[in-house]
Amino acid sequence: EEVALGAERIGLAALKYYLLKFSPRKSFEYDPKESIDFLGQTGPYCLFNYARTRSLLRKAGGEPELDFTALDQLGTDRELEIVRSLAQFTEVVAWAAKSLDPSRIAEYLFDLCKSFAFIFSDKENHPIATCTDPQLRHGRLLLAAAVGNTVKTGLALLGIEVLEEM
Repeated sequence: EEVALGAERIGLAALKYYLLKFSPRKSFEYDPKESIDFLGQTGPYCLFNYARTRSLLRKAGGEPELDFTALDQLGTDRELEIVRSLAQFTEVVAWAAKSLDPSRIAEYLFDLCKSFAFIFSDKENHPIATCTDPQLRHGRLLLAAAVGNTVKTGLALLGIEVLEEM
C-alpha cells in the first residue's frame, strides 16, 4: 500500500511539475522520460531532495531547535547561497502569483534542491550529520530543515504532495 502511494505521488509529481515548469506563454511537448528523471529539473528530483532533508533530520533526532548562534556558524559560499535563496522564496511566490506563472516557483525549487544536493553530497567540506563541531552541525541541520520546509511549501503551491521517504 505504501509503495503504491509512493509510486502514485512520484508519478503525479512528475506530470504536474513538468507541466508547470514551462511558462504559460510557451508551448511544449510532453516527454514522459524527461519528466521522471531523478537528476533533472523534475518533480521526482525535488521530492527526492525533500526526502533527503527528512531522512537527515530523522537520523539527527528530529527537527532542530531554532538557535541563532548556530546559524551564525554557517559561512561557506554554498551555505550562504542557500540562505540567500531561502530569503527570496516569498518574493518568488509573490511574483508567480502576480504574473499567473507558476514556472518561476518550479525553477526556484529546482535551483534550491540543486544547491542543497551539492552540500548534502559534499561530505568532506560540508559534513552535516557527521560534523564534529556541535554548533556548526546544529546550524547545518537548521539549514536542511529550512530547505525541506521551503521545498514542501513550494511543491504544495504547485499541487504536489511530498513523500517523507523515498
